[in-house]
Amino acid sequence: MSKINNNNNLFQEAKKYKSAEEFIENIPNNSREITFHQTGDKQAEKIYKEGFKVGLLAEKRGAVFGAGNKVNDKLYSRNKEGEAFFGQEPAKIAIDIRSLKLFDATEHGISDEIGQAVTKGDLSKLPKGYDGAIRYLSNGDVYEVVLPHKTATERIMTESQLIGIWKKANQVTD
Repeated sequence: MSKINNNNNLFQEAKKYKSAEEFIENIPNNSREITFHQTGDKQAEKIYKEGFKVGLLAEKRGAVFGAGNKVNDKLYSRNKEGEAFFGQEPAKIAIDIRSLKLFDATEHGISDEIGQAVTKGDLSKLPKGYDGAIRYLSNGDVYEVVLPHKTATERIMTESQLIGIWKKANQVTD
C-alpha cells in the first residue's frame, strides 16, 4: 500500500475540506497524485484482497485503467466487459500515481501505433523507461491512466489511508 507525506499537493488539498468524506469526494480531476479505477463493489473487495490480477473480468486487458475522480463517474468500461458488473454498486479504487514516470499519450489517438496500444492496455509499445501512460482532456483533467497490474497493485490506497491524509492535514486525532 502507498504512503503519502505532508509535503505534497494532496495533503494541501485535504486542508480545504471540513470532513474526510468531502475531501475524498472532491479530489481534483486533474490530480497527478491519485487516479481512480472504477469497478463494481464485489470486484473492488477482491482487488483490495488479491490485487489486480490478469483474467478477472474487466482486468482481462494487459493493464489497469484509471481516470480523474469524476471524469468517468460511473463504472468505467470501454465495451461489453462492464456487463459483468451489472447489479453491483459502483466502487472506486484509489491508486497513488505520484513519482511514477507516465508517458503523456494525449496526442496519440487511435490512429497511431502508440495510441492503439495504450487503448488496448499494451504498454510494451511505450518508449523505454516509463511506468505507464496518461491522457488528459483539453481542460487539463486526467482522462485516463494506464498502468501495469503489478504497479497498480503496489500503489492501491485504501479509504482509511485517504481519511488518514485528511486527519493529518487537519490535525485531527482519534
